[in-house]
Amino acid sequence: PGEGLLSISGGTVTLSDDATLSLLTLSGGTLVIPKSLSVETFAHQNGTLSGPGDVTVTGTLDWDNGVHTGDATTIIADGASALINHGHVYLRAGRDFINNGTVTQVGNGQLVADTADAITDVTNAAGAEWTMDLHNGNRMVYPNNPTATLNLRNAGTLTKSSADLNYLGYSNGIFNLTHTGTIEVERGTLRLSENTNSVLSGPVDLAAGTTLSLPGGPTTIEGETPLPGEGLLSISGGTVTLSDD
Repeated sequence: PGEGLLSISGGTVTLSDDATLSLLTLSGGTLVIPKSLSVETFAHQNGTLSGPGDVTVTGTLDWDNGVHTGDATTIIADGASALINHGHVYLRAGRDFINNGTVTQVGNGQLVADTADAITDVTNAAGAEWTMDLHNGNRMVYPNNPTATLNLRNAGTLTKSSADLNYLGYSNGIFNLTHTGTIEVERGTLRLSENTNSVLSGPVDLAAGTTLSLPGGPTTIEGETPLPGEGLLSISGGTVTLSDD
């Protein structure tokens, strides 16, 4: 218990009680959280963060590399922020991720769930903001195991800001998208992967010159004006149902 600084570069460290830290640096090894951890600044450079306790970031998470695993949740608090900017980072063994603040993905920063038979929930909560500024061909979140399930729930604002082609989901696994907030495609093409099961109840705002691509998988688009803006809806496979209910 108490507030302080903790830097881990190897071995296994277990926090035996609820803990609060002002700064956590994880560059190697494993940090086990049996109960709960609240951390203001979390620099995750490599190594593994393990549950079963939840971890709440109240300031900033700079996630360059490494794994969050275990039957627990990583939470970005209201007013906090996360930056995923290096390469693939992993949610394993059913680890969930909830954003109540701001998440930004830059370059090759992609969020992956790759544990067999595990179900992972990634939530962008109401009032939260999540921005994709990714390189061409990269994916915001996706499963990467044939029996892995990743559920993406967007109740906040999800913005695609890069001029390239970016994806939600991947064909190697089960990907479910439930969208009740707002998706803003400012530039480029946003493509839902072929195996995506999606229900788009909130608006998908397509700026001029942009595209929402639906290459396969069942998609339900609800609402009287589900696709505001001047962009293009491209359907090349699967079943798309338009509903104004």
